[in-house]
Amino acid sequence: MAIWLIRAGSHGEYEQKFIQESRVYVTWDDLDVDLSKLHQRSELTAAMTQRYAPVAAAIHAAAACSNCSSASAIRSVL
Repeated sequence: MAIWLIRAGSHGEYEQKFIQESRVYVTWDDLDVDLSKLHQRSELTAAMTQRYAPVAAAIHAAAACSNCSSASAIRSVL
């Protein structure tokens, strides 16, 4: 099961805005994809995989590595 944590600002300063508007606003620095043009979940998955596959691979390698520190596993993949 996946769990997503969405914070309403670093100190909760947008909590009331989120609640009042029944929306969650997410920012993503340097994202060069117009999300409004993606109509299927598979399109979003493909776009994110294309951009972030090396990072995802590093995280999976670190999680699978039982004989090394996570940081060294991530550095070795990147």
